Amino acid sequence: MSVKIKADIRHWLRELDKKYFFVMLGFAVMVYFPLISLKLTNTVDGLWTTAEYMAGAWELSNGRWFWLVTSFLRFSLQLEPINAVVCLVLVSLGVTKLHMTFKTVHEGRTSCLDWLAGLCYLANTVIGCYLSFAHQSVEFGLAFYLSVLAAVCVIRSRSIAAGIAQGAFLLALSLGLYQTDLACFCMVLLAWFLVLLFRGEEGIKLRYYIAKCLGSAVCGVHFTAGEYSFVNTNADEWENTEKPMACQCSTKSLLKWYRARKGLSADAPMNGKLFFDAANAAEPEALEVLERFCKMVAVQIYNLTVLLDVEKVAIGGGISKQPLLLESLRSAYDGLYASRAGQAYMEGLPRCQIVP
Repeated sequence: MSVKIKADIRHWLRELDKKYFFVMLGFAVMVYFPLISLKLTNTVDGLWTTAEYMAGAWELSNGRWFWLVTSFLRFSLQLEPINAVVCLVLVSLGVTKLHMTFKTVHEGRTSCLDWLAGLCYLANTVIGCYLSFAHQSVEFGLAFYLSVLAAVCVIRSRSIAAGIAQGAFLLALSLGLYQTDLACFCMVLLAWFLVLLFRGEEGIKLRYYIAKCLGSAVCGVHFTAGEYSFVNTNADEWENTEKPMACQCSTKSLLKWYRARKGLSADAPMNGKLFFDAANAAEPEALEVLERFCKMVAVQIYNLTVLLDVEKVAIGGGISKQPLLLESLRSAYDGLYASRAGQAYMEGLPRCQIVP
């Protein structure tokens, strides 16, 4: 058994496009070096300030069962910059695996587009979010890698049964770490389907047409579509740079309002843990500020819901672990609809679920 495992590892290393992998990894380390070296992780919000975090009931409640296993295997330690480096290695391996899979389409050649695609993926904000959650960055990276392996197994397997079994097993492990990577699995399979569909001269023409249509819709004419954080929250104070949603609906604003309500100086020590300790202890000032904050966020969720008709809105960041936050946010969101219950136009408006 051990001999076979060693042989499989040697085969995997021989097959790996080492040049592509090390370029991707080197680029990723360069891009995220400021974040890693300055420790710009969510230890800043005060919720995870220790060197150890043991996954438990909260992860299970979100369906992340495999997280408990990986957390146990690495002793639940946060060892910066080791966590970040391991995460980047796993993501770079996943990107390299995708490159090796799709390279077979154009006779094994690596084009400039292959390099650009890999670099663009590694430089996207999702990877920055992975690294900002210092305790979980390893799990995030592993979830991505497993989702890629699941998709590659489905693509490469010559047997339908084997492809389904291997793909389902690896995908289950990936979703047991982070469910969002289901989208990665689906997008890889969709991309492969399009490759098979658009081979040949007519396929190339069709590919260009679809790429132009979808690219315009997704990216916008100036490639800034989806920047929801810049939505303004107050037309009467347009000149006030603190009014965009990214400022008003942030932990920074929550703590700023709490300091003001308590009469503390602007630079008084304060973080998410201290605030929610007060709120969970039913301190009137903390609850008052939390209500204001949740209504601000709820209004933007309402706007997003009526604009895009989304089914669920996920609340991220360190403070999303606080049950009181989600409870207050859902109450504020329901209150928006209740306050206009008598209006006929409200009856047909969609409502979404707010989840952690």
